[in-house]
Amino acid sequence: MAQKISPERQALYTFGIGLTVFGVLLIVIGVVGFMGCMVRDVSGPSFSSSQSTIVGFWVTAALGMGVVALGQVVRHFAARGVAGAGLVLDPERARKDLEPWSRMGGGMIRDALDQSGIKMGGTGGVEQNAKLPFDEELRRLKSLKDDGLISEAEFEAARKKILERLQ
Repeated sequence: MAQKISPERQALYTFGIGLTVFGVLLIVIGVVGFMGCMVRDVSGPSFSSSQSTIVGFWVTAALGMGVVALGQVVRHFAARGVAGAGLVLDPERARKDLEPWSRMGGGMIRDALDQSGIKMGGTGGVEQNAKLPFDEELRRLKSLKDDGLISEAEFEAARKKILERLQ
């Protein structure tokens, strides 16, 4: 069964996106409000009445930038998990947190190979690698299996063919 991302992490990721959108809106409000004050004050340099309003719009824009940054940090931690994002320095936990993305990357490579007609672990792949020393072929084959690009059955079939050539 494929490991799924927990609903809590999905909700946190969505919350991070929401914070980012809210922050962008604050920035837009601040910039548009400031520009409106500047256009209104073109008739005369009477900054005394609207100076606090201008500062308020700049504060709104700055707050928006902070909210965008916070939203991106929340989204980053939710996407990778606390260990995958570097908050917890445990390699096993990071591997577990990042497993769905690693699996997805291997699946995309497998899809690309399937579309191009390249068969992994079949006789074509073994015959093409016949120029390599057998130990290098076995290492590459194990790497393909470890990366999830070939199944255990494909690995065993290709390994047997490599070992049969040695006899």
